[in-house]
Amino acid sequence: MMQETMEKRANRTVGKSRQKDFFAVLLFFFLLPYTCSSVVRAGQEKTVETIVPVSGRTVRIQSGSDVRTMTEEAFLIGALAAVIPAEYEPEALKAQAVILRSSCVAGGHLEETVLENGTTGAAQESISQNSVSAVEPRIIDSNSGFSYLDKAQRKRLWGEQADVLEERCREAVRASSGYVLEWQGAAVSAPFFRLSAGRTRSGTELFGQESDWCKSIACPVDEDAEDFLQEKSMKTERFFGMLEAEGVSVEKDAPKLVLTRDSAGYVLNVRAGRSSIEGERFRQLFELPSSCFFLEEQGGKMVITTKGIGHGIGFDQYYANALAKQGASAEEILELFFPGLLKNRNKTVELRSN
Repeated sequence: MMQETMEKRANRTVGKSRQKDFFAVLLFFFLLPYTCSSVVRAGQEKTVETIVPVSGRTVRIQSGSDVRTMTEEAFLIGALAAVIPAEYEPEALKAQAVILRSSCVAGGHLEETVLENGTTGAAQESISQNSVSAVEPRIIDSNSGFSYLDKAQRKRLWGEQADVLEERCREAVRASSGYVLEWQGAAVSAPFFRLSAGRTRSGTELFGQESDWCKSIACPVDEDAEDFLQEKSMKTERFFGMLEAEGVSVEKDAPKLVLTRDSAGYVLNVRAGRSSIEGERFRQLFELPSSCFFLEEQGGKMVITTKGIGHGIGFDQYYANALAKQGASAEEILELFFPGLLKNRNKTVELRSN
């Protein structure tokens, strides 16, 4: 019989070194999307995409040994298509586009264009012939934390709806041009995922006070999602064998696992005696959709029941879409998940609604 304990993390001493730790851990969660894999998928087919460079910025994306340069807008359309259902509401798509753009800025992947008058391309509708590149951007590769679908891949994914869904993604990127998420004056790589276990996780609880902007919020409608509950089972012997291979020693006669959870119900740690494994590593090991899981032994099998899809931190795509259906704007949605972070770096553009 499995035993669970609920423990709270308290009495943290927060210093400058903790701020570095916070961003390192936050980057881990950003690199661990809801699909359990995060790679740049540029495909083998070459397609030409013509996108008006509203921002005046470009990115470089690596696929194998090839490095391609494209406009910020072209990349964000492909990235948006890769991480969120294009059938979602326009305001939810805009909110996700802002998050992706912010991550590009935070990661140093956007090449800023500096004009003769000292302004940047982000404040222009087109790039001047006399503009020059200010900083060499970082190439987006398989270690950058982005997924990307080129136009050919998007067509295969969407089928007959390709033209309609392409325009939805294009408009989401266009309508949110210039908007990013900033904390203490710097763009952030805000985490996102598909579906919560009922509420999002608290960044403060997980990482310390540096993540006050990553709030835990209730997402009640998530429980109505078709994939909210999922179940996986395997022979008990195999289950414990996989744990032992990870260094978690389990007593053969009376195996007992202690699950420590955060306030949102996600497993922080699975302990057996003096050995343990982190909840996210457990999720990866058993290929679970979420680290909000429950264990029960039934007739020689270990049944693992999960709630939600993804790591549970930050922007909940499913709940954002539900809010958009209720009339919430992209700005209102982002304010709910990341209070006070939305900034407009292009004062000539408003985060407009359709």
